[in-house]
Amino acid sequence: MPLTFFIWLLYQCYLFSNIQKRNSSLLIIEWGDEDILLQRNIQRTTVIAFIREFPGYSQLVQNQSDSIFYFIDTPSTQASCIVDNIVLALKRKYHQVNMVSFGRVYISKEENLFRANEILNVF
Repeated sequence: MPLTFFIWLLYQCYLFSNIQKRNSSLLIIEWGDEDILLQRNIQRTTVIAFIREFPGYSQLVQNQSDSIFYFIDTPSTQASCIVDNIVLALKRKYHQVNMVSFGRVYISKEENLFRANEILNVF
């Protein structure tokens, strides 16, 4: 993980910990090389729109990033399940077999504790 992304991620975690609701989850994407996105015909704006269509998506006022997505529980689904479903959907839609994975996806589901788990082979 590049140092600048790590520092930015720590800052975002700080913001998240200050506003985190009881049942919420974060989905964090480190996009990687823009040229690889183009080579694989993946448009960042399309991925972002796809993620934001899921129920439970909540826009953080402090977050003007296209890399951090905040989800809260819905009446029928826990935020952690929503994030898991998004990751599975992204894998099905964008992962290309026999191609080197690029970018990184992290999720945080811990209440009162920030712990990011990296999910491999999403893009």
